[in-house]
This record gives sequence, C-alpha cells and structure tokens, in this order.
Amino acid sequence: MNVVGMQNEVALLPQVMPDVVHRFADGCYSREVTMLKGCLGVGALHKTNHHFILSKGKILVKNGSVDEILVAPHHSITRPGDKRSIFAMEDSVITTFHVTELTDVEAIGERILGEEL
Repeated sequence: MNVVGMQNEVALLPQVMPDVVHRFADGCYSREVTMLKGCLGVGALHKTNHHFILSKGKILVKNGSVDEILVAPHHSITRPGDKRSIFAMEDSVITTFHVTELTDVEAIGERILGEEL
C-alpha cells in the first residue's frame, strides 16, 4: 500500500493528536512532534528541503516504496516530493527545521507543504 492509501485507511481509525511544540529563532522555525509508541502518522507532501531529526525513540518510516527503521539519534534531509508515514515503535521525538521569516504556523504550512499526489 502506498502512503496516500495508508493515509486514507488511517483516517478511518480513532485519532490521537501528538504533542507538537513550535519554536522560532531568527529565520528558522522548528516543529517538534512527540509520538507515543504504537501510533501511526501520515505527513503532508513536502515542497522544501529541510532537516529531519529523530532525537528519541525508534520509528518505521515509509517514504514512497522505501521502508526504513530509524533509531535515535538520527539526522536526515527531507526533500521536495517526500510524503511519509511514520509508525512509532517506541515513544519518539521528531523535530524538523525550516528556513522562514514567517511566524504564523498556518502560513508556514501553506508555504512548505504541497498538495496531495
């Protein structure tokens, strides 16, 4: 099943909203998400390159046809066109960093996230 198909299936399940912390520094926005063990999330389609850091835990990531288990500490780069599903195998903390002068979270999302494939 592709990530979009998984997103449609996940939408039918009971929803758990992860804890999200937004932080701003000169020209940089970070988004820290805490996922509890056993939770599955599907992210948006990305339009920009940005840092992706797993600082705690272990996750199973599906990005396109690639499945990968990531264990903290892990650092990688998200590329335009990436759309991932993430299953938390342990309680996990994921932070992304985005270059922007914006400080409105919704406006940032409109700039860095794209339409569905």
